[in-house]
Amino acid sequence: MAKKLAPLPLQILDSNGAPISGAQIFTYSAGSSTKLASYTDAAGGTAHANPIVCDSSGRYVGAWLDEAVEYKILVTTAADTDPPVSPFITLDNVVGVTDNSGTQSQWLATGMTPTRLSGTQFTVSGDQTGTFIVERRVQYTDSGGTKYGYVSAVSYSSPNTTVTVIADNAGTIATGLSAVSVSILTPTSSALPRDGYSAEGTALASATTTDIAAATGDFVHITGTTTITGLGTALKAGVERVVVFDGALTLTHDGTALILPSGANITTAAGDSAIFKAEDAAGNWRCIAYTRADGTAIASVDSITLGTPQASTSGTSIDFSGIPAGTKKITVMFDGVSTNGTSNYMLQLGDSGGIETSGYLGASSFNGGDTAFTTGIGVTPTTLATTVIHGAIVLSLLDESTNTWVAQGCVGYSNAAASSFTGGSKSLTTALTQLRITTVGGSDAFDAGKINIQYGA
Repeated sequence: MAKKLAPLPLQILDSNGAPISGAQIFTYSAGSSTKLASYTDAAGGTAHANPIVCDSSGRYVGAWLDEAVEYKILVTTAADTDPPVSPFITLDNVVGVTDNSGTQSQWLATGMTPTRLSGTQFTVSGDQTGTFIVERRVQYTDSGGTKYGYVSAVSYSSPNTTVTVIADNAGTIATGLSAVSVSILTPTSSALPRDGYSAEGTALASATTTDIAAATGDFVHITGTTTITGLGTALKAGVERVVVFDGALTLTHDGTALILPSGANITTAAGDSAIFKAEDAAGNWRCIAYTRADGTAIASVDSITLGTPQASTSGTSIDFSGIPAGTKKITVMFDGVSTNGTSNYMLQLGDSGGIETSGYLGASSFNGGDTAFTTGIGVTPTTLATTVIHGAIVLSLLDESTNTWVAQGCVGYSNAAASSFTGGSKSLTTALTQLRITTVGGSDAFDAGKINIQYGA
């Protein structure tokens, strides 16, 4: 392997320009405390002692480095220890002069001497809060080797800065902590292209309603461990937030303030992340993606949520309520449904003001005969007391600004070789939250079967 001259002067001088007798030059693998050999000439036939010890004039014969290999070089006085504790020159991630074969490291050596406090904390001398920024990635070396994590908290109290790190893969900071580097890119004002999310990160302690909308940027860090039933008031409908969790807390699905995958609560774990989308300005949020720390994805929350089947064996109407904000498609399903009369079945929509009984447009068809409906969306245009229907009507949100829904569907008759088709539309005052299955007369009673809905974003 070719050798390249180290980027150091051949005489080591102090700050006043005086030679440093017996100066020591240590060479390590980049970003670590593992010694790495340098050589006495470009041929690489003889390795230097490590450290290289300069003569009484601070001179040495030069050090040649392996090509395409990054080094860390420390220069210190003759009185310093091995390893040195007070180097006056620290060069990291360096290659030999004219070595163009290496690549730029994504880690910046801080040159600081970290002191371990615990499995999650270390200190460094001075105010280093401008270097150790919350959410910034870190690379550190301890007795277990080179490890990685990110900064979750940082504080300065003279004379030291305390840094809290969440290590990757549920790791810790072990004893023997000797070096720390930080990522080239910072979590604030990063050079990454904007692809829908800023890289900014705000740490929020979770409460019953942690307001992620109040965070700076789109990347939020939740550090608490309490139950969350809402995420605060949104800036506006459609706002998205990337959220990272520090540990175990419960996200509670309630179909309104917090809508979660498959309608189930989620217990978070350290390193889990999610994307939440504001459904409206009232503080209702939908989780549109959730990924565990190991990369496992929870079922997409864009999947269908199934309601609770209701027996259609009594009463003049079957109601479904609690349809969450942000719903864009609803399927109403019929299985063996019948009534004791001859009034045609219809579907009515409702919002926070109640079920609406006018303003419907459309018709239903049976055996070539068409029937228009104005008080609901028609399901059957011809009905007998013996009629038994099976099938589904699909409602789709056409225009969110006017809460306009369109419907299409088909039901078959198990009491006869026949079927009916329907289509219609209806605009609501506010967002749809409920619907009703009834008859045109409103007095016929259901006497068989069951009805259910499923909905999604």
